[in-house]
Amino acid sequence: MLSAIVAITFIGCQKAANPCIVPVPSSETRAASAGWQRGGNWMNQHEDINKVGETRKLDLVFLGDSISQGWGGEGRYVWQAAPAVWQEYYAKRNACSFGISGDGTQHVLWRIDHGNFDKAKPHVVVLLVGVNNVPSCAPEQIAEGVKAILDRLATKAPKTKILLLGLFPFGQKPEAPTRKKVEAVNALISKYEDKNRVFYQDIGRVFLLSNGEGNPDLMARDFLHLKPEGYRAWAKAIEYRLTQLLKD
Repeated sequence: MLSAIVAITFIGCQKAANPCIVPVPSSETRAASAGWQRGGNWMNQHEDINKVGETRKLDLVFLGDSISQGWGGEGRYVWQAAPAVWQEYYAKRNACSFGISGDGTQHVLWRIDHGNFDKAKPHVVVLLVGVNNVPSCAPEQIAEGVKAILDRLATKAPKTKILLLGLFPFGQKPEAPTRKKVEAVNALISKYEDKNRVFYQDIGRVFLLSNGEGNPDLMARDFLHLKPEGYRAWAKAIEYRLTQLLKD
């Protein structure tokens, strides 16, 4: 009997040890030159997002980290990576980005628990998150964090459709360890598609050259973030699916 209790305790501790599913606020603080136009701490960004959700009718939300933050939108005091692309594709769609630089799944979970979707009930959320967990977490842990976000959104905004994107390529070369881990994460999270509320799309190939290396015309020097033309490639790649989901 004692051994059974020990085994159950051990399993429980293993589950609780996954940092990707434990909601926490971030300790990030950034200057205006680092992309947060008013400078300040992470909580300011979180509160800006809550205010957008409380005061605007939103049909489309991009949820995630710095890559999503780069879309910007009314009410977000952040550097906008591709304003012309945003204007062309999303400005007239009651859209905004709920991305915050540096966020992992655990931070997005905390934000959902603390107001981001208390008032905001968009038709569609484009979810791209987990790459900031890649350096420190296993693919299975990251996938569990993504699943926890999907479950939270189902509770907070049950009528919202989720366009779940596979993580974008991370690293210049196909053999980069970060690339391999991203591929493993995507293989796991692709299984979350139910074609009812959650729809999965992996657009990573659009950011690559024919030899599998990151395309320097679309990706920044870190081969993680995107240049303006990378945002255009992103918008074009999801436009058909997004249009269908917004119509539904």
